[in-house]
Amino acid sequence: MTANEIRQSFFDFFKEKQHTIVPSASLLPQSPGLLFTNAGMNQFVPYFLGTEKAPYSPPRAADTQKCIRAGGKHNDLDDVGYDTYHHTMFEMLGNWSFGDYFKAEAIQWSWELIVERWGFPPERLYATVYMPGEGDPSAFDQEAYDLWAKLFEAKGLDPKKHIVNGDVKDNFWMMGDTGPCGPCSELHVDLTPNGDTNGELVNKDSDLCIEIWNLVFIQYNAEADGSFRDLPAKHIDTGMGFERACSIYQGTQGFTDFSKKPTNYATDVFTTLFKKIEELSGKTYQDIYPESVETDKSTLSAEMKEAVAFRVIADHIRTLSFSIADGILPGKNGRNSVLRGILRRCIRYGRRLGFSAEKTFLADLVDTLADQMSHVFPELQQQSEKIKTILRSEEDSCNQTLDNGENLFVEYAVERRKHIGTANESIKKLIALDPWNMDTLPNEVINEIKDIAGHLNNAVFNLQLSYEKFTSPTEQALFRPINKFATTVQEYLDVSTTLCNYSKDINQSTLVGWQNSISRLVNTVTGECGFELHQTYGFPIGLTRLLCEEHGLVLDIDRYYELMDEERERGRQNQKKTIVRALDITSEVETEFTGYDEDSSQAEIREVHEDEDKLLVITDRTPFYVEMGGQLGDTGVLTIIDSDEAIPVTAVQKIGSAVAHVIDKAQVKEDQIVIGKAIALTVDSSRRRPIEAHHSATHLLHWALHEVVSTDATQQGSLVGTDRLRFDFTSGALSNEQISQIENLVNSKIKEGAPVHYVEVPHVDVKDRSDIMQFFGDKYGELVRVVQIGGHDLGLDGYAMELCGGTHVSDVAEIGIFKIKSEGAIASGVRRIEAVCGDSAWNYIREEVEKHDHEEKELRHKLNEVNAKLQEAGAEPVHHGEFPHIMGALLVEGDFEDINSTFQHYIKHVESLKNATVEADKSLKKAQAAAAASMADEALVSLLEQGGNIVSTFEGPANLLQELLNGLKKKQFTQAAFLIVDDGERLHLGAFAGADGQAAGHKAGNLIKDLAPLAGGKGGGKPDQARGAAPQRDKAQELLAAANAALA
Repeated sequence: MTANEIRQSFFDFFKEKQHTIVPSASLLPQSPGLLFTNAGMNQFVPYFLGTEKAPYSPPRAADTQKCIRAGGKHNDLDDVGYDTYHHTMFEMLGNWSFGDYFKAEAIQWSWELIVERWGFPPERLYATVYMPGEGDPSAFDQEAYDLWAKLFEAKGLDPKKHIVNGDVKDNFWMMGDTGPCGPCSELHVDLTPNGDTNGELVNKDSDLCIEIWNLVFIQYNAEADGSFRDLPAKHIDTGMGFERACSIYQGTQGFTDFSKKPTNYATDVFTTLFKKIEELSGKTYQDIYPESVETDKSTLSAEMKEAVAFRVIADHIRTLSFSIADGILPGKNGRNSVLRGILRRCIRYGRRLGFSAEKTFLADLVDTLADQMSHVFPELQQQSEKIKTILRSEEDSCNQTLDNGENLFVEYAVERRKHIGTANESIKKLIALDPWNMDTLPNEVINEIKDIAGHLNNAVFNLQLSYEKFTSPTEQALFRPINKFATTVQEYLDVSTTLCNYSKDINQSTLVGWQNSISRLVNTVTGECGFELHQTYGFPIGLTRLLCEEHGLVLDIDRYYELMDEERERGRQNQKKTIVRALDITSEVETEFTGYDEDSSQAEIREVHEDEDKLLVITDRTPFYVEMGGQLGDTGVLTIIDSDEAIPVTAVQKIGSAVAHVIDKAQVKEDQIVIGKAIALTVDSSRRRPIEAHHSATHLLHWALHEVVSTDATQQGSLVGTDRLRFDFTSGALSNEQISQIENLVNSKIKEGAPVHYVEVPHVDVKDRSDIMQFFGDKYGELVRVVQIGGHDLGLDGYAMELCGGTHVSDVAEIGIFKIKSEGAIASGVRRIEAVCGDSAWNYIREEVEKHDHEEKELRHKLNEVNAKLQEAGAEPVHHGEFPHIMGALLVEGDFEDINSTFQHYIKHVESLKNATVEADKSLKKAQAAAAASMADEALVSLLEQGGNIVSTFEGPANLLQELLNGLKKKQFTQAAFLIVDDGERLHLGAFAGADGQAAGHKAGNLIKDLAPLAGGKGGGKPDQARGAAPQRDKAQELLAAANAALA
């Protein structure tokens, strides 16, 4: 069977067993505690916990779940490509029962599919059952044992040989310290040639006896007191590695040939990708593997390194494509950082196959993968263009990073090896000298010691030079441990002395200590090196380890993680310093938010906390919105009802479920703010209204992006303030036409007007609705608030709908107008739009009009000046029409769409005027050059007729001077000359000295240096030709007189 047939056979089998075949969940998990969806059960957790009812009838499901297991200190990423079965992304086939069938059916059906349907030889199968040790939970799983025993006996097999007891580590599953849990049974298959291991390899980490299916029986609830209570509804959770199943079936030729060890990479899951990589690289894939993942990677043959590269690329392109399709992009933090690390590892291995910045490859693999798998995972085809765009951008960026970082690392490895090796050999020779007694050594030995000491001294000196030549913190971090060693040795050695002078300080034990230090340095790259490469060049740790392995070095990984933990702690501490210490306060109060419907409300003070010069007043209710979801928090006033005294509220903060209003302690009188007192809280509505307008405009912008660009343009972040909005989203660069379309679409909706409604609904009711924008990875409660623009109140039928907890205008017409200020990249595959609306938009347009008006006037003035000079030179002027509108009048009278359209034309007009001015400048320079050449030819005729040295002045363009000097050289003028050209702004000075002039002691450079200061100028040059300039045009005659005197 092909891989597709195996997967479909699994679906068909469980469909026969009345299971609903459900699509894979996104790789972006709902649980905030997960980096990626990493197991088939992730999407079903609410059904197991009982917080949601399974929506299937009967309550059974089967699926293939795409999973990623990568990231964290302890992962197998470095093994991917080096063995037959490790992957970063894989499919997990599974079947599920939510309080329906249990062990009997799960075990029976697993046997039926594996043995009866697929034909696994039962004599090669081994089942594990749970056997607790002392202090372990629950009891021996007799029920599972009996069920398996019956099946093995029916095939004439001894259950005692084919059923293996497993401990709590291998055969008891828990969701957490408390909650649903239960024993599990695994099916293992013996892949040895003879298949006669009698279960001895089960759970022994052997790739010749591997787990094919895991059946989890969720039947208990782990209590906080350590006890286990039977669940009222028992569940089944099973998982079968799809790639592993394909490997076993296809690798044994349908269970007919067990002579070769199966490998996941030899299946048609990967062979299609290998063929495409072969086509792109011109290399041929070989299914060969190192003896072990522990093999020294620097010793691998070229063929083996290429084979590993093929597997790494095929695995990683799957992870990258599926992740990006689900909205997980390469980035700097969390799961995004993990993905970028995988991408950079992939590109680094690609270099083994000849790929480079000039020969990229990642995007070229996407269509092959999509064609192969989109019938099961349609998102690959739907998002293929987005995937390719992001991969191209990331690959371009990564290649530059790799070049910079790798060049530094290679130089580091070469330098340290060269000098450390020399030092190491010198120390070895010193240690080998025997006996070690400086007082009794013969002269020839002392001379040998001096010689060796000299070599050691020189090696250490060079080590220090290697350190000093690297000047950046990153570079020095690489060499710092070597420099430390070198400094230690230099305490004993000096360039001007020898080892013999230090007989009391240096002995064999000292030298042995040195050699131990240097031996560690020879093969170890410090954690500091890995840390600096990560911080400065963005090298994921896996990439640094790969570089180390290729150079026969070992990275101090424990030290690296220590430094990373320290950096994270520094980040946390710095973050704490920027946050009001209210975060250290706890509160049991649950403050009711009333701000969706009112700006002011009466409240009762429940708690008061001091924080330096501030008071934090917690109330039972508030209309103040706390900053979240990108929307700024409210400010306003707190009024004491019985006195009508108002105290400014400068900020609000969330403390648990309570809202604290921050006020200045100096504004409060004694006993004015006390628990139980009635107050009025009033939001500054003049500040909130523009915030709400910008927030609603953000929703319209998000909707318009989907309409104009793509539904893939999903939000990555936002900021909503009083005078602007910022919106980050996934996309390639937008064209000017797209930006205009978005702007016009948003403004047309604003002009049209539509009510903004909101409704709270159970999250389960809307989580699968693609027409309601929501952000997977965010944690939502059971109830969510849907903000909809247009449609009917409570109808969930608006044209723009989004899960949102912020405040908004009541009708989009209140937004006024919308204007995009800028659009650009902030990260690979992520764009940012900054925009304004309402009064802020009008102010922005006025400022832009004034700016462009000023620029237009300056350009027009410059063009007129240049055209006048062109006419003087007898050349054709450059014409450019006037703009047909008065922008200031339009701003007062015009419709916004007319203004916006005219404004865009005005910007193009100014740009065109700028180009016309540049063109006129070029024409003028060309005309002046021609005129200067003509003037120079005429002037030279009369000058050369004079004979002797020349001193003369001219009026004309600046380039006339160079034409004159060039003419003197071309005419082979042998005397000296001093020339002045006045271009109406300054004096341009030139000196020339031919052979006779120089023989007479005249140097052109000296003439300019001596004479130019007389007119406030300066200059210089060579003995034969020099130039200068002077601003004081009235000193021209004085200069001429001085020049005549100098050349007399």
